[in-house]
Amino acid sequence: MYNILSRSINNNIVNKIELDSDVALVAVVGDGLKSSNGTVTKILSAINQKRINVEIISTGAGTTSSYIVIKKADLEPTIRTIHEIFFQESGPIVV
Repeated sequence: MYNILSRSINNNIVNKIELDSDVALVAVVGDGLKSSNGTVTKILSAINQKRINVEIISTGAGTTSSYIVIKKADLEPTIRTIHEIFFQESGPIVV
């Protein structure tokens, strides 16, 4: 990975790389996640209603997962929100 980044910088393909250690990656995984219409929209809408800003979303190449990058401070409420969408539970969640 480092060699690819280094060559990209040296060849002026990439101008700048910044590290942000204040973010968290949340993976939402489930059979047929992307083949079920509106599932990702439902997740993003619920997160938005909690006033949580999504930095990046990636649905990747497969059909079973989506990835959301958020601020670390929003990790627990994001996971709780996603859990409530699919399981309608509001019990304890350990992050």
